[in-house]
Amino acid sequence: FQGPIGGEIDDNNPPMISIRHYPLNPTAAQNVTFTAFASDLSGISRIEMFVDNVNVKICRRELCNYVGGPYKYGSIHTYYATARANDGGFGRDPANGTKNFTVTGINPIPVSGATS
Repeated sequence: FQGPIGGEIDDNNPPMISIRHYPLNPTAAQNVTFTAFASDLSGISRIEMFVDNVNVKICRRELCNYVGGPYKYGSIHTYYATARANDGGFGRDPANGTKNFTVTGINPIPVSGATS
């Protein structure tokens, strides 16, 4: 792979990737932002984000964001991300399985129609 200043890059390492969600303890009234960041000496060609085993976002740069939710009170959601480097290397966070969160907080009380 040709480096940015003309030298060859000998990169036998997979890309590093990290995915997080915010807020850490979302309530049923909040959206959840998922952020993935990847890096590799050869550059990043693709990040894919998965929530509940559904591919929700594809980005063609080092930083990727997706906003999901709000999710149902008490529900558990899984997520992970993959990265492909320009030299073909592949990375995943977590390396196996998924990360997860449970929707917490106060169970919202349904609001009925207006009363007079």
